[in-house]
Amino acid sequence: MASRYSVIFLVCAVAYLTKVISADAESDKVIADTFKKADHNKDGKWNFEEYLQRDENLIQFERDRFNEMDTNKDKFVTLEENKIFFEKQAEKQEQQDKTEAANKGAKAAPKSPRPKASPTAKAKPKHN
Repeated sequence: MASRYSVIFLVCAVAYLTKVISADAESDKVIADTFKKADHNKDGKWNFEEYLQRDENLIQFERDRFNEMDTNKDKFVTLEENKIFFEKQAEKQEQQDKTEAANKGAKAAPKSPRPKASPTAKAKPKHN
C-alpha cells in the first residue's frame, strides 16, 4: 500500500516540477528576448539608454503623461504646468476613491432592521 502512495506522489511531483520548469523556461525566454531586443548595439549588455528603452509601453505612457503636462505644447514642462498636472491627478484620485467607496456601499448587503427594544429594556428619559 505504501508503495502505491509513493508512486502516486512521485507522479504528482514530476507533473508539478515539469509544469514549474516549463513556466521557468518560458519566463527565461521572455527575459532573454526582452534583453536582446533592448540591446541595440548587440554588445551583450545594456547601457542606461538601452535600459530605459526596454519597455515601449512605459515609454509611450511617460510620453503621453509629459504631453498632458505640457499644456501650452511648447515641448517643455514648467514648474507651474507640473504643479497643475499633479493637482488634477490628486483630484481625479480623490473622485475615484469616492466613487469606489460609494460603489462598495451600494454593493454591501442590505442591513437588517434594528431589533425592537425588549419590553424589559429601560427607556432613556428625554431631557429638554
